[in-house]
Amino acid sequence: MKTVLLVDDESRLLTSIRMGLKAYSEHFSLRTAANGREAMEVLATCPVDLVVTDLRMPEVDGFALLAHISRNYPFLPTIVMTAFSSPEIEERAAGAGSLVLLEKPLDFDRLATAVLDGLARSEKEGSITGFSLASFMQLLAGERKTCLLQVEGATGGDGLIYFEEGDPVAAFAGGLQGEEAVHALLLLDHVRLTFGRTPTRNVRRTIVTPLMHLLLEGMRLRDEREIRHPPNPGKGDGGGDGSTSEPCC
Repeated sequence: MKTVLLVDDESRLLTSIRMGLKAYSEHFSLRTAANGREAMEVLATCPVDLVVTDLRMPEVDGFALLAHISRNYPFLPTIVMTAFSSPEIEERAAGAGSLVLLEKPLDFDRLATAVLDGLARSEKEGSITGFSLASFMQLLAGERKTCLLQVEGATGGDGLIYFEEGDPVAAFAGGLQGEEAVHALLLLDHVRLTFGRTPTRNVRRTIVTPLMHLLLEGMRLRDEREIRHPPNPGKGDGGGDGSTSEPCC
């Protein structure tokens, strides 16, 4: 029996989801957590096949949980519940493979379909992607998150991006700063995402370009790289935005 972990601080919503998914009890069982901290404890002690999480929660929010999953459980499929979404975000999230977005208020039929699809794909293909940096940046923007995001490529390269109320205002990667650093980080494959401590002093703004323009330029640079160095199908190139060659929070 597959296990799905539901994470939300609204107890009434968790109860509603349980009721809404009761008809699918023969396909998977449900566990719940009230915030990211409780979810991390469940993940550390119990096998979980898929996570459904809200973003805004006390103690440890959904962003920190997603970063924790990306770092420690990179093959765990994830569904995000958010009150903010857009066609752009949904399109980018689809490219992340495991990261599916559902807008609140929830449509239980759509949630059930997303859960069943996620479980079926994981079982059939045996692997799932991690989170794409582009999708994660859009989630931070949509929820107006202030944080320091640490980005690490599995095959080398790392850096930092500072967000202030959802806007990327500064970035550092190697010897690069600002928008050039963001572009370099968007080229990394199989990224690990973690949250650093928010700076105590004011950060000098080095990024003025809107987020979507940054992401589009990152896509252009990745396309150029793949034209110059086409992937070897036999070796399973990393594909776009940190995903694996076989699509799989």
